[in-house]
Amino acid sequence: EITNISNKKTKTIISADHGLVNINAESRHHLNYSDDLQIYGDQRSVYINGPKKNVLEAFSEIPGVLLEQHELSYLLGDPVNEFLKSIYPDFCFLVEDKNIIYPKHLSAQLNGYHGGLSQEEIKIPIIEMSNY
Repeated sequence: EITNISNKKTKTIISADHGLVNINAESRHHLNYSDDLQIYGDQRSVYINGPKKNVLEAFSEIPGVLLEQHELSYLLGDPVNEFLKSIYPDFCFLVEDKNIIYPKHLSAQLNGYHGGLSQEEIKIPIIEMSNY
C-alpha cells in the first residue's frame, strides 16, 4: 500500500499505541506453585485464587507487592453483582517494574513486552514520511 502512494504527494505517519521494553533473562520469573492456585491476568499484574499460605510460598522470591482482596476492594470497589463476585480474585500480585512472571501455562520466549507503565513503555514510537 505504501508503494502505491509513493509517487503521490503524501505525508504518512506510522505509530503504535504504546512503546516496548526489553526484559532481561534474570528478570523473568517462572512461578512454581501447587495446583490449588489459579493464576491469571497480565504477566505484570496477576490475579490469584487459592489458599494464602500457598500464594505466599509461590510469590516469596518474586519482586513485587501482594494485595489481598480487601485491598483490591479499596482500589477497585466492591463487586456489585453475582457475576463480578464470581470473578473477583482473592489476591493480586503487582510485579516490580522491569520484571515479568510466568505462570505454568506461559513460556519465557519473548524478550520485549509492551503496554506497561514504565517510562520506556509510555513513550510512543512515531515515524513520519513525506515525499513533497
